[in-house]
Amino acid sequence: MRNARIAILGVLSFVWFAPVAYGQEGLSVNGRLHLNDRVNLRSGKFQWQEYRLALKPSYEAGEKVKFRSEVWVRELRTAMPFETPANRLQLREAYLDLNGLLHSSIDIRIGRQRIAWGSADRLNPSDNLNPQEFEDFWDFGRHTPTNSLLARWYVWGFTLEGVVTPWFEPSQLPDASWNAAFLPQMPTRRRFAMAGGFSVDVALQPLSLEWHTVRPGRHLGDATYGVRLQRNVGNYTLSAGWVRQHSPIPVLSQLELEGTLGALPTPLNPGVQMDAKVIATLSYPIRQVVSADFAGALGNVGIWGEGALFIPSEVVVRPTATVHSPLGTLTPTLPDTTVLSASPYAKYTFGLDYTFPVNLYMNVQYAHGFAHEAGSDNLTDWLAWVLEWKSPAERWRVALLNGTVQVKDFNRLKASSTIFWLPEVAWLPIDGLEVKVGAHAIFAGVDSPFRPARKNGDLYLQVVYAF
Repeated sequence: MRNARIAILGVLSFVWFAPVAYGQEGLSVNGRLHLNDRVNLRSGKFQWQEYRLALKPSYEAGEKVKFRSEVWVRELRTAMPFETPANRLQLREAYLDLNGLLHSSIDIRIGRQRIAWGSADRLNPSDNLNPQEFEDFWDFGRHTPTNSLLARWYVWGFTLEGVVTPWFEPSQLPDASWNAAFLPQMPTRRRFAMAGGFSVDVALQPLSLEWHTVRPGRHLGDATYGVRLQRNVGNYTLSAGWVRQHSPIPVLSQLELEGTLGALPTPLNPGVQMDAKVIATLSYPIRQVVSADFAGALGNVGIWGEGALFIPSEVVVRPTATVHSPLGTLTPTLPDTTVLSASPYAKYTFGLDYTFPVNLYMNVQYAHGFAHEAGSDNLTDWLAWVLEWKSPAERWRVALLNGTVQVKDFNRLKASSTIFWLPEVAWLPIDGLEVKVGAHAIFAGVDSPFRPARKNGDLYLQVVYAF
C-alpha cells in the first residue's frame, strides 16, 4: 500500500511539474476525470464505484519523434470480488513514434500501445491484437494495451502494417457475479463406468471448486504476430489482416474429480449423489484469425462491415476421477470431451448510422458472435442500436431507447434471448464537463447465456471532466 501511494505521488508530480521544469513547448499534459457510481436495480444497494483519473503526458521532438502515454490512477469498489484485484495505478500506454527515421515511407511505434483494427462500433471481430477487457461489462469495447512493436510501410497507395507482441496478456474477466456468463460451467451430473461392467449416474455435489490457469510460455512461438494491408478506394477504407496468437479468454482444458459415494445404486434407488472436490484447469489455446473490413458512406448514411475467420487449436478435456465407495477406492473411466473444435468459425458485423435533420442520431449494428464466444455452435446473434437526440446547443443528449438484443436460438426465441435496455440522459453545462444519468437493465430468458447475470442491472450517475 505504501509503495502504491509513493508511485501515485511520483506520477502526479511528474505530469504536473515537468512542463514547468523543462519549459519546453512540446511537452504537454491533458487528461480526464471519470466518477462512476451505480446502485443495483433489485436490491437498492451500491454495486459499483469507480473514481478514475486518466493523465496523458506527451512530448513532441519535431515531426519524427513523438512520445505519448496514459496513466490511470483510480479507486475501484465493487459488491462482488474479482479473481485478480484491479490495480490502482495502471500504465495504460507509453510509446514512441519514430516517423521516417529508417526510411521516409516507414513509421515505427514501439512501447505499450493500443492497436485497433476493424471498422465497426465496438463490436469488432477483427480487433484482436489487444485483449478485450470485461472488468466492467457495461464499458464494452475497452481493450488492454500491450507491449508491442508496430511498423507501417506506405507504398503504392497501400499501408502495410506488421505487429509483434512478445508477452502474452489475457483478457481481464468481470467480477464473480458475471462469471457464469463468461467462464465454463462445471457439470452437475456425470455417468461413471465402474469396474464390473456397470455404470453409475451421479449427481455431483461440489464440496470445493478450484480453478487453475496455465499461461503461455515466453518462447517465440507464444508471441502474437499480426499483418494488415489497408487502402482507401474512393470514399471507402478497405483492409485485410491476419493474426496468430493465444486466445485471450481461457477454456477448460483439464478436469479432476475426487469424491465419496455413500451408497451404490439399487433398483429402488437408482440415482445417487457424490460429494466431490473439483479441480479445473484453464488454458489459452493458439488460434489464427483472418479478417477483412470496410467503412464508408452511401450519401449521408455511414456504413461499415467486418468479418473474421477464426482457426482455433483443438482442446480436448480428458477428465480423471477418484471415487471412494463401499467397494473401495475406484478410478472410473470418464469420456473425453471436445470443448473447442479445430473447425474454423466466422464472426461478422454490419452497421450503419445516420443523423436526421432534427438532431436525432441513429446507429444500428448486427453482429454474429460476441467477443468471448468460440466455436460455431456457441456463437449467438446480436442487434444493437442507439437513438440519441441532441438539443440545438448540444447541452443535452437524450437516449431513452438505446438497447441490445442477444438471441441464442431463433427456434426458442423467448427462452434463449436477452434484452439489454440502456437509457441515458446527459447534461453538458460547460465545455469539457458531462453529467450522465441512466440505467442498465437485463431481461433474460430462462435458457439465455446471461440468465445468471440478470440481477446485475443498475442505475448510475457518471461525471466526466476532460481537461
